[in-house]
Amino acid sequence: PKIEYQKMSFELNPDENYTIFNEAVSFYGIYLLYNDNKIIYIGKSNNMKNRINQHKKDKTFDSVKCIVFKDEGMVNLYEPYLIQKYKPIYNKDLLATTNLELPEINI
Repeated sequence: PKIEYQKMSFELNPDENYTIFNEAVSFYGIYLLYNDNKIIYIGKSNNMKNRINQHKKDKTFDSVKCIVFKDEGMVNLYEPYLIQKYKPIYNKDLLATTNLELPEINI
């Protein structure tokens, strides 16, 4: 399916349930902030590009990845799953135990 948002559009890979961008994008999804190739924060937003820019005020990071899902409902499942899996230093308050078994995302 084709996703469109404010004059931007892209085609999702029909064989995957998600697409990963190695840059900030203005779509709804999950974003990962990295510093020295280590995930330091995982969040979700309806406009990841704006939210990532807000983090520049209080977090030091040198790269980002953004994940856009075919089904927006997957965002709410994968955010806590990824936080539990990678345990980013800035997500300490959100390290709830989750027993979800989800398909792996190669990030």
